[in-house]
Amino acid sequence: MEITELSQNVRAQYNIPADMNGVLVASTTAGGKASLAGIITGDVIFKINNKSVKNISDFNSLVKNNELNYFFIYRDGKTIILTM
Repeated sequence: MEITELSQNVRAQYNIPADMNGVLVASTTAGGKASLAGIITGDVIFKINNKSVKNISDFNSLVKNNELNYFFIYRDGKTIILTM
């Protein structure tokens, strides 16, 4: 999974509200863990394990490798929770 910051251009391209914080999923690998968990390109990850994600640094520090992570995702105006 490749992620990127929420710049103004990214917000406009994906119709992400100005008050939304998080990181954008720029791409996933077919058959990869993120893809199999249901994460798709254009998702905004704004919390991991109930802790806020504001940037890539937050994302990297909150993801626990080899453990179950709960991803709070903004997609199409709704919040969903996926585990990976």
